[in-house]
Amino acid sequence: MTFQIQRGFSDEQRPAIAQVYWAAFSRKLAPILGDSARTLAVLAETFDPAACLIAVDDEGRIMGVSGIEYEDGQFLRYRLSVMRAHYGSIGGVIRWLVMQVIHTAGDGKTVYISGLAVHPDARGQGVGSLLIEAVTAIARERSYDAVKLDVVDSNDDARRLYERLGFRAVRTARYPFLSPLGFTGVTTMVKPISLTIVSGHPSRATPPR
Repeated sequence: MTFQIQRGFSDEQRPAIAQVYWAAFSRKLAPILGDSARTLAVLAETFDPAACLIAVDDEGRIMGVSGIEYEDGQFLRYRLSVMRAHYGSIGGVIRWLVMQVIHTAGDGKTVYISGLAVHPDARGQGVGSLLIEAVTAIARERSYDAVKLDVVDSNDDARRLYERLGFRAVRTARYPFLSPLGFTGVTTMVKPISLTIVSGHPSRATPPR
């Protein structure tokens, strides 16, 4: 099976993207958003195509998703109007406020990977690596310093993948009170964008066209 990486998506692809994303992050998000069809609807309406890369297989199925935060987009745009429409006036406001608190924004110097999810049928086939390579290419194109992400302490497989791809841990924050969500610590990992030498001066490597 081969996969193609695409930037952005069509409205028709929103439900499939929500399914792949939810399969990876339901344990973290269910205590906040609930676990029902309306949660998938909220996610589908929340994704920003300008800040999303998808992996598509030979049959056109979405087998991987990478959401990013950078100057042109924010993958998860939780709009208050959408939250209130699905959860009611009070429940929508409470959930919206919680999502604003836990959201991590880009800093203008890095591309932040806010979510990386691979369909269960495609795990172990290099989809995650392809998505990260595509995100790295965006960082190079825009002369950013690095690609950054966070990984929870209960996801050892993901951390090993990131380390193989050149990410290094820079700090770990402990959150014992988050144990009901399946983790108690979050490690920030950074992959510096490599430089090349052009005419005696360093410049950022440009991906092949």
